[in-house]
Amino acid sequence: MAENLVLFGLVGCFFEMRRCYFFNGYGRDYFNSCRDGLWQK
Repeated sequence: MAENLVLFGLVGCFFEMRRCYFFNGYGRDYFNSCRDGLWQK
């Protein structure tokens, strides 16, 4: 169960990085976006 949550978090992190990079035009805040997304899930 925990493994599934970690995997889901990593996948969510990947998409957050992509979203932040493409919408902002640069990946400056990709780490914060990923971290905040993981804590919210």
